[in-house]
Amino acid sequence: MALNKITDLSETAASNIDIAGIGILGSNSPSNFDNALRAFGSMIAKVDRGTDPVRDTWTFADPADLTKRFRFDGGNVTAGQTRVVTIPDGDVTIPTGTLVTEAATQTLTSKTLTSPTITTPTLTLKQGASEAPTAEGDVRWDSDDNRLVIGDGAATQTFTPNPASTAAGDIEYYTAANVKARLAKGTAGQRLRMNSGATAPEWTSDGLLTSGTAQATTSGTAFDFSSIPSWVKRITILFSAVSLSGSDSILVQIGDSGGLETTSYDSGSSITNAGGTGSFASTSGFILAVDANTRLASGQMTLCNISGNVWIASHASQTSSAGATAHGGGSKTLSAVLDRLRITRTGTDTFDAGSVNIHYD
Repeated sequence: MALNKITDLSETAASNIDIAGIGILGSNSPSNFDNALRAFGSMIAKVDRGTDPVRDTWTFADPADLTKRFRFDGGNVTAGQTRVVTIPDGDVTIPTGTLVTEAATQTLTSKTLTSPTITTPTLTLKQGASEAPTAEGDVRWDSDDNRLVIGDGAATQTFTPNPASTAAGDIEYYTAANVKARLAKGTAGQRLRMNSGATAPEWTSDGLLTSGTAQATTSGTAFDFSSIPSWVKRITILFSAVSLSGSDSILVQIGDSGGLETTSYDSGSSITNAGGTGSFASTSGFILAVDANTRLASGQMTLCNISGNVWIASHASQTSSAGATAHGGGSKTLSAVLDRLRITRTGTDTFDAGSVNIHYD
């Protein structure tokens, strides 16, 4: 077989009997050696140009100590492929251990990535059930509490994920030491409070000052306000230039789910003007003295729940006639929770002017 390539040559000198088929034995023509030398130069040039490869068994050595050797191994290259190792414009020191490669899956230990670009979307952090790093910049995943933990150089900072489906206006709170939940935003005017079990915040309209709908008292004999919430502890009844057709006084009656109650009130009102003082009492409701059809009463009566179903009343008003003022109070125990009230009169008069409304909280 002709020795056409560098890799065809043998380590045994006697086996190298030709160069590219040109015999170089002592019995060959002397002109063969001239042709063989030129053929050998061609073989070297093909290696230099990359036309013909050399085996990866070629070994390099430290010029100061030829026992310090290294070589390249192409065993993992796909058959028929040529792989290129590109050397950067600078000195390179290959570290001890496994080199970082582009395609292989590797675990990096004590490696520093300077301005890296991560193109694969999955980045897996070191994780465990009770991760608590303190070294600055040490980032880990606490798989027990499902949270990010980062060392700040002295302690561990924790970052708990947001609850799902958050929206603008939501409030976050913790249901456990490391578990976040969301409270969706409330409606306009609501306030935040702790729930009855003292376990979580909630929105409520309880305790807010709520206004009823004003009613004109230009005619009629009674004006009702119903559906008063059970949490109400105070009701303010507002009178604006209210007038009656005769000498009756204004009467406020309260009630519960069983209806308005018209008995067992302990109520009184005194009216004072330049001519003296007059006193009035009623057991049919909380009385506010007016005492003349020429008087337009403006003022307020306040009802307060002192305990249980016990309500107390106080009032103060002024009339447009002769500078008269009225003041007084009373009490009433309902049979159940208050949910309604009525503004009426003590006798048979009709209303003929003004308006009324209520506020409650």
